[in-house]
Amino acid sequence: MKTINSKILFIVLLSTIFGLASGAVGTLLTRVYLLEESFNFPMFGEIDLSGTSYHRQGLVISNPKKVVVEQNTKVVETVKSASTNIVGIFEKKEEASEEFNLDNYYKMDNVLAEGLIITSDGWILSNYIPQELKAYNDLSEDVLAERKKSIQDSYVIMTNDEEIYNIDNVLVDDLMSISFWHVSEVDFPVKKFVHKDELKNGQMIVGVNWDKDVFLSSILQVKDLNQALVKNSDDFFDEIVLADVLKENFDEGFFFNVNGNLVAMRDLEGDIIPIYSYLSCINCLLGGDDIIRPSLGINYINLSNLVPSSDDILALNGALIAKNSRGIAVRKGSLADLAGLEEGDIIISVNNLDIDKNNDLSDIISEYNIGDELLLVFERDGEENSTTITLNKN
Repeated sequence: MKTINSKILFIVLLSTIFGLASGAVGTLLTRVYLLEESFNFPMFGEIDLSGTSYHRQGLVISNPKKVVVEQNTKVVETVKSASTNIVGIFEKKEEASEEFNLDNYYKMDNVLAEGLIITSDGWILSNYIPQELKAYNDLSEDVLAERKKSIQDSYVIMTNDEEIYNIDNVLVDDLMSISFWHVSEVDFPVKKFVHKDELKNGQMIVGVNWDKDVFLSSILQVKDLNQALVKNSDDFFDEIVLADVLKENFDEGFFFNVNGNLVAMRDLEGDIIPIYSYLSCINCLLGGDDIIRPSLGINYINLSNLVPSSDDILALNGALIAKNSRGIAVRKGSLADLAGLEEGDIIISVNNLDIDKNNDLSDIISEYNIGDELLLVFERDGEENSTTITLNKN
């Protein structure tokens, strides 16, 4: 009798286990094949939010590990975000009369030029240089002050939400053909600048301008605008080559990555100049109202760009100080001259960063500001030497 009861109990227990297992398998199959199809809730893998299959239900993702946002959604967000930083430069209207007159109103499409907010305290970058400030560095202090006052009386800055600001200062960088406009008593939103090591070939880039024209492309190449063998340590220009030709109406504009960070600006020549090329100039605005950039004062050859003619010849790195087309290797009175650097010296590293194919001397110098100390390690006559210098203005 006990044996029969034991068998019955075993059968009941076994049936219960199989019943529970069947229910679990059924739930699994339902979730994988039915719920995923109907509600886009997969048990394994990623949840696709790009479609409409979740029927706009209240979706909560707790402890998310990875969320993939559709590309065009990121582009839309980037354009919207960029528009808050792009401003228009307008000719200032005369004091309005009480009578209705169209001349009392600014027309958004009648913009003179455009700029981009680069500091929260009101500095704006533009490729527009007013005629009054051409040859900026050749103007005397008195003439410059008079013309700046004229600029302040003749122009205003307008944001995309139609806020109008008076200008209290204008600076021009003749070397880079850019201008900086300043408005006071503001707290502007700003964009993060993208540095050279963050740019990759094939990376998506979004161009936006004041008229809200949008240009979508990718980076084909980042190249040095100065292709000469002998380069200057104080020349910081690079160019971004896009995979697509810019539209004709996109003669002004700024370029962002899909994270909304500032990548580049189109200059007056139509080249796409990465924002890091302007950093040495932009950084000086944070410390005062003048444009000064760090200067080393040498001409050099990046040895890592030279290809050995055979396998028996050693590949080289470093910056060889050499004469340019005017016969100058070290500018007289420059920081390099005062530090005792000479033609034929090979600068091996700056602040322990080796100069090679990925780290050009001018790129390294551009990352520092006036007053920064640099440890230069260089080779002379086969012997390694070092010197510490403090960057001063160009």
